[in-house]
Amino acid sequence: MLSITTLVLDEARITELPESIGMLERLLVLKLNKCKQLQRLPSSIGNLRSLQYLLMTETSVTYLPNEFGMLSSLIVLQMGKVPQTGSCQDTVEHSDPTNSNAQEGQLIVLPRSFSNLSSLKELDAHAFKLSGMISDEFEKLSSLEVLNLSRNNFCSLPSSLRGLSLLKDLALSHCKELKSLPPFPSSLLTLDVANCSALESISDLSNLESLHDLNLTNCTKIMDIPGLQCLKSLRRLYLSGCNASFPAVKRRLAKVALKYLRNLSVPGSEIPNWFVQEIPRFASHKNRAIKGIIIGVVVSLDQDAVGDKLPAIKDIQIQIATRERPYFNGLKLKKYGIHLVFENDDDIDDNDDKESLDESQQSVSMKLAKFIGSL
Repeated sequence: MLSITTLVLDEARITELPESIGMLERLLVLKLNKCKQLQRLPSSIGNLRSLQYLLMTETSVTYLPNEFGMLSSLIVLQMGKVPQTGSCQDTVEHSDPTNSNAQEGQLIVLPRSFSNLSSLKELDAHAFKLSGMISDEFEKLSSLEVLNLSRNNFCSLPSSLRGLSLLKDLALSHCKELKSLPPFPSSLLTLDVANCSALESISDLSNLESLHDLNLTNCTKIMDIPGLQCLKSLRRLYLSGCNASFPAVKRRLAKVALKYLRNLSVPGSEIPNWFVQEIPRFASHKNRAIKGIIIGVVVSLDQDAVGDKLPAIKDIQIQIATRERPYFNGLKLKKYGIHLVFENDDDIDDNDDKESLDESQQSVSMKLAKFIGSL
């Protein structure tokens, strides 16, 4: 029994693990998903030095023992929870593991030893009710590649986050207390800070030359996105609801960047007049192949009706079809249009004087840049 390597207790009706679990020194995988009555982990869990995967989503755990940092082989830690609606209670320094009457809305912080998990590659702690400040020692998680801290209550991130040189995916959406973003490592591929309603400032992003997804949906207080024009690999940019920052963003969105974007969502109520509403016939032009299709839509959202069911425009699947009734209540299609991109339509030299060209001579990217500048 002591030699087992995998222990699956998913959906078990347990309130705690026995101290004897620390005797399973060869354990590699421990699954506690949806053990909704599980409230605490024993201090002996630190003895599981071989443990590589700890999957404990949707539990009632509100306290991690200081010995948790002894899990030196841990690679994947998933401890996200189902988001709860309603106001959070006052921040507390630590949850008391001996208090059986601990309130369900209680907020927690990670133990200081957490930064000792130097083998950790994936951390999912969404909706775990983390509060206060994330420790500056977070950079010691030097192997981290995927970090999901969405729907938590911390107010700031450490500047040392830039030291996570392997970090690729960072999710911070719905962190309602977060006010600023520190510099990030150049390794980052995706950054999601959608619906961070208190966010006011963003550090210069110009070093993120590998970033291909940036989601700032409904970050209504930010005034600018420094370094946006330097994101050479950016393919998806979501800025719906960012009305305050859009004047500055328009100046940074050059036609060169627009040429490579695959998804773009911005505030506005118009689509380009050179888009057509009719479904185009895919008739081939002589010696000119169709290289792409641009679909533009203007939608309105009733936030009271939609709520958290539709947190970002990026979650809408767009098809070349219209419906009598919207797929989501509170979503209304206002305008739409389609434009076919043919071979050589976007090949005009970036150094060409666009002012000397009429609209029929301008590249697609050039026309898009001009349109966005007019919004």
